Amino acid sequence: MFGYRSGVHANTKFSPFMVSIGKTPRFTCDNSLVEFTNVEEEELTLEEMAQLMVEKLKLISNTHSFVLENVDQAQKRQHRNYVAQKNKQEFVGFEGGKTIVKLRKP
Repeated sequence: MFGYRSGVHANTKFSPFMVSIGKTPRFTCDNSLVEFTNVEEEELTLEEMAQLMVEKLKLISNTHSFVLENVDQAQKRQHRNYVAQKNKQEFVGFEGGKTIVKLRKP
């Protein structure tokens, strides 16, 4: 499940984790490498924590805008491919539980 949520999807160009949380996911082995670079939350004042939250919300909002744009482009591409494929085929009927399709000549 972690692989699905952390992998970049073709249509959105982002991982579901990035879209919902606003940062790239880390493996547990990464935590020990990054701990010394992170600022401890106890050291931050309330105003600094609020500013960090506002910045994170802006990042998530911008990511969502990119995701919506990428999904819209993917849907348009898929629709064009569907129409192009549909125009190449002509429905003939059913025979023995199978759909019979006749290819049109260009």
